[in-house]
Amino acid sequence: MENGFITFGYPKKPWRPPRSRLVQRFPQWPKSAAIPGVAATGPANPHFIRDIGCAYLVTALALLWFAAAPEQARPAVLFGGVFLLLYAFVHFWDTGAGRESPHRLMAEIPTVILLAFLVLWLGWPPRSASRKEL
Repeated sequence: MENGFITFGYPKKPWRPPRSRLVQRFPQWPKSAAIPGVAATGPANPHFIRDIGCAYLVTALALLWFAAAPEQARPAVLFGGVFLLLYAFVHFWDTGAGRESPHRLMAEIPTVILLAFLVLWLGWPPRSASRKEL
């Protein structure tokens, strides 16, 4: 361990992910210029980004599983949908508390809010034959 970083003997610098080709080609651009609104959300929290990314990945894998075996994967899709719905609720809450602008919330409707409802709709069990007769 050198300077608080695990180096495993080589390289002598801490590992960092490679920069995107766009940033390498145009270093004068700020990193957040590619996505509108990112600069207004404050500094990046890598741990939080990984947490949310893993939850989205698990939800995507559950949807792929659902495409292959709907009845077995239904609970996984519903849990993924519940996560996405709670995540959307956090955005509503932040807007109501004044930490996020209503304009930002409107921009997140297709990517956060509608996605949650779509996943829940896909995973929701169909009506049984006995309920249709009632």
